[in-house]
Amino acid sequence: MSSLPLIVLGGGGHAKVCLDLISRQNLRCLGYVAPAPSPELDARHTYMGTDEIINNFLQEEILLVNGVGKISGSAVRKRIFENFKSRGYSFATIIHDSCIIADDTLIQEGAQLMAGVIINTGSIIEANAIINTRAVIEHDCFVGRHSHVSPGAVVCGGCYIGSHVHVGAGSTLIQKIKVGDESIIGAGSLVLRDVKEDSLVFGVPAKEVIT
Repeated sequence: MSSLPLIVLGGGGHAKVCLDLISRQNLRCLGYVAPAPSPELDARHTYMGTDEIINNFLQEEILLVNGVGKISGSAVRKRIFENFKSRGYSFATIIHDSCIIADDTLIQEGAQLMAGVIINTGSIIEANAIINTRAVIEHDCFVGRHSHVSPGAVVCGGCYIGSHVHVGAGSTLIQKIKVGDESIIGAGSLVLRDVKEDSLVFGVPAKEVIT
């Protein structure tokens, strides 16, 4: 990782986890920005102000960490990433020291791999994706931009997960499943068939939910 100082965007639970990961690795962090100070974070971390404080730094002076999590169909995390990228800022890729990652895995800018994650050979994790605590990404998988593979999910070999997808906690995708962009897989689901774009599936086995 670059030696540039980090600034975390967000003051909620995901930001707290990112800040803890950064602290564990003794990386230099200037603090966090959010609409208001967070009582949960202020005991250990510096509140710098709102997002506008980023304008005080040149793009080459800092790296940003997207501390906004992705829940269900929320696009806030995606908007934050794209907004700051359009202004020329770059995002740090953060990887917990307990992760097991194959040498040939491709991990793009701003991706976040949390505690206990396993990623096997031939896989690609695109920009701004979250692979959350103890999730497993098996060999030759693709996880698209802005997607979130939630805690404890298992993605078997050869799966394709499109962009801005939410894979719920504890779900399992069998081998070679394709999940279309903007889709949501409910927590605890067993996915045995491909999931089309912009759909919600849930259950064991997972079935489309019409909303």
